[in-house]
Amino acid sequence: MDISRLFSESWKRFSANIVSSILIVVVGGLAAGILSAFTLGIAGIPVMAGIQKAMRRIQQGGSGDFGDLFSEFSNFGKWFMLWVVMICVAVVSGLTFGLGGIAAAFFLAFLIPLMLEKDMQAFDAAKASFEYVKDNFGLVFVPILLAMLVSSAGSLVLYIGALVTVPWMMIASWYIYDWSIGGGAPAAEPMAAAPVDSIDDDDDFGDED
Repeated sequence: MDISRLFSESWKRFSANIVSSILIVVVGGLAAGILSAFTLGIAGIPVMAGIQKAMRRIQQGGSGDFGDLFSEFSNFGKWFMLWVVMICVAVVSGLTFGLGGIAAAFFLAFLIPLMLEKDMQAFDAAKASFEYVKDNFGLVFVPILLAMLVSSAGSLVLYIGALVTVPWMMIASWYIYDWSIGGGAPAAEPMAAAPVDSIDDDDDFGDED
């Protein structure tokens, strides 16, 4: 997986929608926090899924849609089961002095994308994510780790930097999904049409021998 392209493509999408991306994450995060406080975290999960859904829209070249934030309440039962999965992870993490939580961050990295894209149930998505990461650890370890580190790094600057790093890395995570479990790296950005004899067959991505 090309790390430089991962960061450049995700930055391109983020910078083109910088205001809406930041506002979606801030508004959605506040809404999720408030709802979670009164429901033991249950009602906040569909909102967090809605944030991911909005970032997916931006990553695919669209614009941020605040309507996505609460759209997943129509699938509340599915997201309730994700809350159950998260409780299980929290218990394991506590029993392993946090190591279980770190492992879950890697092995369940594709859990929510699979639930959104494939309409999978929480336990099925968790199993599929775990199996894929386990079988392709060398492929996804570095990009997932870098996305986690960059996202967290924003919090070191009075949390202000997180306004940039969190939505940027959420978009990047969708590229990681697309370029791995989602089916492989797409072709490079489309270019203007050129005469057939002037096309360079040796571009950086997507060519096959």
